[in-house]
Amino acid sequence: MFSRRLLEQQGVDATDPIVVVTSDFHVRRAVQIAGKAGFGKVAGVGAGTPIYLRYNAWLREYFAAISGWVLREY
Repeated sequence: MFSRRLLEQQGVDATDPIVVVTSDFHVRRAVQIAGKAGFGKVAGVGAGTPIYLRYNAWLREYFAAISGWVLREY
C-alpha cells in the first residue's frame, strides 16, 4: 500500500508492469498483496534463503498465508 504511493510519486502508474523482489519463500504472497494494492501486471523474483533458515521461513510463511487469506489481505 505504501509502495504504491512511493511508486506513483516516481511516475509509475498502477497499470505499468512492476517486479516485486523479496525472499524466495515470500514471492507468492507478495505478488498477491501487490495485486490487492492495485497493480495489474506484477511479477515476482525471489532471493535465495540460506539452507539453515528455510524450515523456519517456510513454516512462518505457511501461517502468514493462512492468516492473510482469513483476514482477506489479498
